[in-house]
Amino acid sequence: MNEYKRRKEEESLRRKRQTRLKKIEAELQEVSKELEETNTLLQSPEVASDYERLTELTAKLSALSEKEEELLAEYLQLEEILSEQN
Repeated sequence: MNEYKRRKEEESLRRKRQTRLKKIEAELQEVSKELEETNTLLQSPEVASDYERLTELTAKLSALSEKEEELLAEYLQLEEILSEQN
């Protein structure tokens, strides 16, 4: 493979990673907002007295927390890769 083509592929990959970082940042903001809203709902007296709703929101909170962890891990990995390339 010639040098020009290799460099172009590396630049393309770097741009894709940077784009993914921006998408992850947006997703993290959304997940954070949903976590906050869910926590607020869990603290309401209406939910505390409704077992089904409490169970539903607790499961949602767990899923959101897991998604947040996955996004953070991917973000940190991509950030590290990009910093090594510079």
